[in-house]
Amino acid sequence: MEISEKIPILKPSELNEFHFKKIQWNPTISETKHDFYHINRLEDYMEDISFPLPPHRKTVHDIIYLRKGHSKRSKGLSTFDFKQSEVFFLPAFQITEHLAMSPDVEGFYLHFNEQIFSFLPKNYLNDNFPFFQNHTNPVLPIKYDTQIQIEQSLN
Repeated sequence: MEISEKIPILKPSELNEFHFKKIQWNPTISETKHDFYHINRLEDYMEDISFPLPPHRKTVHDIIYLRKGHSKRSKGLSTFDFKQSEVFFLPAFQITEHLAMSPDVEGFYLHFNEQIFSFLPKNYLNDNFPFFQNHTNPVLPIKYDTQIQIEQSLN
């Protein structure tokens, strides 16, 4: 058995079981379109996650924006610490494990299926946003003005 066969590839419908075992996402946010996009507040679910989460892949791109606190997560073979006012981008099918989040963390987790951008040329995200490429730094610092816009959009 190859290593890639041992690391699960998770569809959005499998994420709840993997991360939480029994908890359900907040249905008022995006449950009806969960396979295409999903947003939730980290602080609403932090106490229900047991870190570290084992290596896995997802069929969707995911993004973690930290308003407060810090986290440690891998992308491929590299591990990244990120903190307040930073965003962690993970392209679909990239191996990752989530090692830790501080108990005081606040922010947002979101994922999306690239199919929601089907009107764009093939590989548009990868070609135009380097942080979605497999071998680039996934952590992006956010300026205060942009942070305010992000939070207004996600609230």
